[in-house]
Formats: sequence, C-alpha cells, structure tokens
Amino acid sequence: MRIQVASATGKSLAKPRWESTLSKLRECFPLFVHFPARLHQLDRVLQGANSALPRLNHALSVRGKASPGLSCRAGSGPIGIERFETQDYMKKRQPEVCRKPTGMTLIELLIALAVFAVISTITYGAIRTATETQQRIQARSMRFGALQKAMAVIDRDVSQIVNRPIRDEYGEPLPALQASKDDFHLMEFTRTGWQTLVGANRTPLRRIAYALDDGRLLRLVWSVLDRAEDSSPRLSVLLTGVDTVDIRYLDADDQWLSAWPLQWTETKAGPGTSHGISPGTSSGGLPRAVEIGVDVAGIGRITRLLALPGG
Repeated sequence: MRIQVASATGKSLAKPRWESTLSKLRECFPLFVHFPARLHQLDRVLQGANSALPRLNHALSVRGKASPGLSCRAGSGPIGIERFETQDYMKKRQPEVCRKPTGMTLIELLIALAVFAVISTITYGAIRTATETQQRIQARSMRFGALQKAMAVIDRDVSQIVNRPIRDEYGEPLPALQASKDDFHLMEFTRTGWQTLVGANRTPLRRIAYALDDGRLLRLVWSVLDRAEDSSPRLSVLLTGVDTVDIRYLDADDQWLSAWPLQWTETKAGPGTSHGISPGTSSGGLPRAVEIGVDVAGIGRITRLLALPGG
C-alpha cells in the first residue's frame, strides 16, 4: 500500500507506510514528538554524574568517611554508574543472628545439666546398691563364721565326753551327762582332753554346760568336777541371734530321746568307784550319738549329728 502525495509539479509521489504511521502517532501522542530530545538530555545528565564520581570518592577518602569495600566506579554502559562493590562491606554488616555461635545457649545448658543429673543419679544408685550388697554379704559371712566357730566348739566338746559323774555344790550326785528341757542348762556333761602344763598336778577333765539366754548360746566351764559352794563357772558366748536349740539323744536301742538319762541311781563307795558314784549306774551309760539343732536368725536351722566315744 502506498500513499499518493501531490508535489509542486502536480505529480503524485508515493511515501512509505511507516512515515504515515509516525505522523499519526505524533498527532495522537504529542509527548512522543519530544522523546528523542528527552533521551538526549538524560544521557547528558548521566555523563555528568559519571564524571563527578571520581571527585566524590576523593572527597570521601579525604574526610575519612569512605568505608572499606564501598567504592563508586564510572562505567562505560549507557547509564554510567556500573555498581557498588559492597560484598565485603555486607559481610561486616551481617546481623548477630547470622553469625556463627561462639558459646552454649540456655537450652543446651539445661539439657547438659539434665543429662548430668540423670547420669549422677544412676551412678549413685549403682554405687549404693553395690555398697549395701557388700555390707550384707560381709555381715552374712561374719554370721556364718561365728556359726561355724560355735559348732566347732560344740563338736570338740561332745566328741570328748567321758562317763564321769560328779557332785554339785550341795553334794548331790550328778550323772556324767544330763539334759532336760525344764532346766536352765540345755546339756551338762564331763569332758576330757583339757590341756594342762607339763608337771602340773591338774586333771584334764572339765565340766561343761550349754544354756540359752536371751538369744545367746552360752558355754559354761567349771575347772573342778566336784564343786564347792563357792565354785563358779567361766562363761562365754558361743553364738548370738539364736531362736531355739533342740537336742536329742540316741540310746542303745536306736531310740531318740529328748532327755537324758531316764534313770539314774547312786551307789555306795566301793572298789572302782569315785566319791561313792558308780560310773555305770545311769540307764545305758552314755548315748550313742547326740543331735543338736540350732535355729539362727537370718540363716535358718543348722543340725549336727555327733557321735560319742564308744557309741
């Protein structure tokens, strides 16, 4: 499409289409006519600012206000100011929350204290349990040691019983071995094997008795057989924490008896007798064996079967 324009000679000349379009735009938008001039003015302003940047940097450096990492450079682009080099400057201006932490926070401290408290509690409980267990084992071991020692003394006494009757403080005859649940003495007997000094005019025989008093198993020893009125035994504690003591005696007919002897008679003095006491007058003499049962608190019942000499 071409536009016919009349010339001075009267001939029509054809114009390009874009010229007619530009004419119409200028008529509709008057500001578009002045756009090239405005653009030229803006370019001149930017060139002036571009030339003023070196003087601005110089003034900032002279006054000491120039910050490291911040500088203005003139560029060759159409605008004139290229960029601000602010990378290092921004690193120094990072807020505190973005910096790397250098210590423990309150929550971390509380968590550490809680973990330490739990570990301390577990450790204390373990140490306390181990200590209490060791104390119980040690106490039980001491109890077993005392029980073994007491039974060893009883075993040594019973294994050396001899058939030697005696007289008490009032001159009354007593058998070599006597026992009754109604008496204070659980069992009283004569034993031999007592060690004496060489050349000493002393008998190896002793009178022994066992008694139970307030949970204590007592051992009484008389240094003389036929006692005087002022004779007193030497007392020692064999075992503590004893609840009951049961003693049985095995006779010649293999019958277990709770008391000994069933019968006992005194004879006149004669050949082979001592102080008018016949060694064979008790019913069956000595028992064949003695069974001793001891109930100890915290341990239980301990039973020993001991054979007598000649039983």
